[in-house]
Amino acid sequence: MLVGDGRKLDGLNFAEGIAQCKDSFYGQHDPDSMPVYYELNSRWEAWRRGNVMCSEMESAALFILCAVRGARGGAIMSFKAMEDTVKVAIEAMRALIEADKPARAGGDFAHS
Repeated sequence: MLVGDGRKLDGLNFAEGIAQCKDSFYGQHDPDSMPVYYELNSRWEAWRRGNVMCSEMESAALFILCAVRGARGGAIMSFKAMEDTVKVAIEAMRALIEADKPARAGGDFAHS
């Protein structure tokens, strides 16, 4: 099963998309109360028009490390039950392992 195409996984809905990673936590929750509210609102509108699905603060470091080490990386953002999130993550990892098998057999897979 390919994860990320919006299909249901054991009755769970999931989607693949773009996340905006930034270093400002509080501005997203109540931008109108911030001194630069116009800038925050304008930026979020630009991200929204770019089809950004969520905003978070942690994934950039993970993806940079993976790129430097030649490893795969991924992130799952969820506001739902942790158990369901873990199920989707496990299925995503299984799909990636299956997709990597031909490269591993041919010796084309980066080792870290």
